[in-house]
Amino acid sequence: MNKNGYANLEIIVPLEDLPQLRYIQNKLRGSIKIRRRARCYRYRLQNKKGMTITINSINGNIQDSSRLQQLYLICQKLLSILVIEPVGLTRASDWYAGFLQITNNK
Repeated sequence: MNKNGYANLEIIVPLEDLPQLRYIQNKLRGSIKIRRRARCYRYRLQNKKGMTITINSINGNIQDSSRLQQLYLICQKLLSILVIEPVGLTRASDWYAGFLQITNNK
């Protein structure tokens, strides 16, 4: 949330990930701008309807403590949505799929 009390979502990705941002933009609206110096794109969402859809989609899946605090703040101040506590991670959690590639050395 900014100092004026408005919530926004920003996603910054490398240039080659533009199709993913377009997919998100088609679902939620928002704007995409190129950041030439950083050689990346920035997606920004500020409308309440899109924020509500986003929060309902990610609620219960936020593992990072600072992001969870931000989610609580936005849900309390803006949207009156109850935050779902994340389930603890285990070695078998799907959450790790994006970070680890396990190979079989047989």
